[in-house]
Amino acid sequence: MNTLKKSTWGKVSAIICVIPMLLSACGAPGASDKTSDDDKGDGGKKAVTISVTDTNRFLQNAEQEYEKTHPDVDIVIKPYREAQELAENQMATAMTQEEFEKYVSTVNTEMMSGKGPDILSMTGLPIGKYAEKDLLANSYDLMKDDSDFKKDHYFQNIWKASENDGKLLALPIDVKLNMMLVNNKLLQQAGVAVNQPWTWDDFVNVTEQVKKKAGDDIYANGNSEPQSYLYQLARENYSQLVDPVKKLAHFDSPLFRKWVEQVESMYKNEILTKESVDIDHALFSDRAILDPTSYIMFDDHETLKSPSVDKNNNHLSFYSTTFGINNNSPVKQEAWSFLKFLISDEMQESPEMNGMPINKTSYNKKFDDLVEQAKNGTVKTKYGDTPTTKTPEELEKFRPLIEEADSNSNTDSKVLQIVLEEIKTYYNGEKSLEEVIHLIQSRAMTYLNE
Repeated sequence: MNTLKKSTWGKVSAIICVIPMLLSACGAPGASDKTSDDDKGDGGKKAVTISVTDTNRFLQNAEQEYEKTHPDVDIVIKPYREAQELAENQMATAMTQEEFEKYVSTVNTEMMSGKGPDILSMTGLPIGKYAEKDLLANSYDLMKDDSDFKKDHYFQNIWKASENDGKLLALPIDVKLNMMLVNNKLLQQAGVAVNQPWTWDDFVNVTEQVKKKAGDDIYANGNSEPQSYLYQLARENYSQLVDPVKKLAHFDSPLFRKWVEQVESMYKNEILTKESVDIDHALFSDRAILDPTSYIMFDDHETLKSPSVDKNNNHLSFYSTTFGINNNSPVKQEAWSFLKFLISDEMQESPEMNGMPINKTSYNKKFDDLVEQAKNGTVKTKYGDTPTTKTPEELEKFRPLIEEADSNSNTDSKVLQIVLEEIKTYYNGEKSLEEVIHLIQSRAMTYLNE
């Protein structure tokens, strides 16, 4: 039987599929020079402009609900692209790389000239460059000046991991954990176990053991080119490779070199494959935990932290929808009030939110609902009623994971684009490793210090 067949299982095969995934509710161009007229919304209200790549139901609902209790404020959502009419369960068309680069360029031009929207999403944008120019408000200062705001109601480890030189310039409103699924059936068939914490060497060793028992048509993962796999590694460990505050890149470090060589070795030794691999023949698969119900979506798989370089640095990476407030905004307090509403109990419990709540009360309420439903063997998910064999005890061990998240994989997309462009030439045999590492380091340093 040919097991290398078409499948959506595993890592993305084209990097332009990665970037749009991270741009849900991203900031985008659309705001222009601010004048007194621009600050007025419908009926003379104070207008708060929010630039996004594509609008979504969560943000639209937030706009409507917020305006009900703040009649003097007009929330103006300005999408980069027109809303797409989608049928039920239909996915939106992803933003192309060309569109994304144009969006970043336009936002940068607006922000660097002291213009731009009142609120913008920071995913993929050069926060380090904005920080240097003092273009974004520090959310910590806004929290401190707000007597009604309680920081301890939120997962502050997420905010801590999102800081820029001690400042919170991009406020995460949700949390998506970068995890890995392992096929329990294949492990049991081979009599092999994965003991955490684990490393990439363990990842290779476990796969080799399973292949010996289950057959050569088993792979750790598939559906991805080497450069795309390395891109993912760099994205999830971005903070170890780039220091935007000190404007330093570390792509000439032993760590990055090891990853490059390890990825190459895994493809050469058929641990990984470029070909499509179906769910029954993939030992591991990346999994973004977008909601507590994500833990029950594959009952025959176990959810694990991703491997690390060594067992002493077993980080748990995450990414978030993040919003920044323009420091030049004349309605900064109103902008903060709206962002505060996005992380309130009311909005964090919305079924339209694409991510786990950063609000502790809302998170625990959703997890309590999951555990209670699991007792009956069926859980309501966005795909409908989903059967599960997971016990409440098994699910409870996942609850504290969000508090272990300590590595923010929200990145400056330009740096990773440099990695993607250059490393491809090494994997294709066009350039030597020394030459490519030098080019990546040089280009990254030049960009960071522009």
